[in-house]
Amino acid sequence: MDAPTVALGIPHRGPLPGYFFDSAMGLIKPEGGVYTLRVEGKPVDLARNQIVEGFLSSDATHLFFMDADMKFAPETLRRLIDADLPIVSGVYFARTDHPVPHVYDYVRTDQYGERWYHPKGEALIEWMRAHPEHRDAPNAYCFGHRHLVKCDGIGGGCLLVRRDVFEAIGPPWFQNAQGSAGGEDFDFCEKAIAAGYEIYADFAVQCDHEAVAVFTGRSEFVEAFGVGEPGEYDFHGPLVVQVGPTGRSRRVSEDDIFHFPYAVEGYLDPEEGRSLFRLALETPPDGVIVELGSYKGKSAICLAQAGRRLYCVDSFEGEPENPYADPDHRAGCYREALEANLKRYVPTARVTTIQNNTAACGFTYAGDPVNLLFVDAAHDEASVRADVEAWLPHIAPDGVLAFHDSDFEGVAAVIDDLLGDGCEITHAQGSLAAMKRSN
Repeated sequence: MDAPTVALGIPHRGPLPGYFFDSAMGLIKPEGGVYTLRVEGKPVDLARNQIVEGFLSSDATHLFFMDADMKFAPETLRRLIDADLPIVSGVYFARTDHPVPHVYDYVRTDQYGERWYHPKGEALIEWMRAHPEHRDAPNAYCFGHRHLVKCDGIGGGCLLVRRDVFEAIGPPWFQNAQGSAGGEDFDFCEKAIAAGYEIYADFAVQCDHEAVAVFTGRSEFVEAFGVGEPGEYDFHGPLVVQVGPTGRSRRVSEDDIFHFPYAVEGYLDPEEGRSLFRLALETPPDGVIVELGSYKGKSAICLAQAGRRLYCVDSFEGEPENPYADPDHRAGCYREALEANLKRYVPTARVTTIQNNTAACGFTYAGDPVNLLFVDAAHDEASVRADVEAWLPHIAPDGVLAFHDSDFEGVAAVIDDLLGDGCEITHAQGSLAAMKRSN
């Protein structure tokens, strides 16, 4: 499949704000490239239609609408492309007294013919109140997804649409018509659904909307909606809102990208997971990460959120020697769990699962140099040595070799030998140890 080419569609009435320009310039671009279609001084529906016309006269594969009152994280466009969907939007809050995410469920047509949509944010609050057993899950999990949520209506401020959608609908694609539930963007959504397409919002792609509502804390989400008692729900994820027009743009933080998968079974603690994410983020944008021993995906999810190419190598046969492990030890028993958990939390276009002996896979590996090797398979000394011997020749000159459970006797023995052979520890967190070759 050829790399996507994206047209950036910018409808706006006046000068582009500095925070928009800076964030647009900072987007990680697809390999196929991007170019810009700008329309100034027209009503937004006419501007969007003119942009679509220009897009269809080009050879671009996707059109990305980015409104001028938005601020985007660098990963925004890449994450939306990796979702590999005909229509997918990032998430941002409406500029209202009680902001809600611009993601909606269709509700009804009233007696006057007006069509109404129900915000997903309100649905989240209702869901939380009805399911207190999930109060310790990350917010993203409350939407029940891999960050991707199917919906009936989305805003057009951070919207990626594949070419065939516009070709199927035909002009006018956007129209501020009487009886529209929410303007030209909902009009487009209704036409797309009528043409047989599904609409998704990716809650891992979070944007600022003219700095009036930003994603920041935890239980503040509940307080912002005036539902429940303060502190009643304390979620680990960043999908919450702080209201207040500051007029200042803010830097994208790790919390805008990283979500620790608390609900996934595994042996990684949150700080070790964050350290893994940082190590992955430090690799080149098109770098290669190999994980040896994936279990059900807790560490793989942390690594995958950096957006690099990730290979998860595991026999997936469970742990028959572990009396506390799952009783089902059939071949491949954990692969299903791993792949289901990955789909729930991250875009999987760049993630490959490989069922094989971890060392055997290394001896036959013929791919690009490995920028980060994470060793977390069998912990006996012979197995760890075999994994390192098989994979060490494939690590890039400036690549990182990381171990989990470095305090296990077999793992510690191999680490000591590597230190004696000219490697040095560059990072340590809990039982996670990362090293590089000394220069």
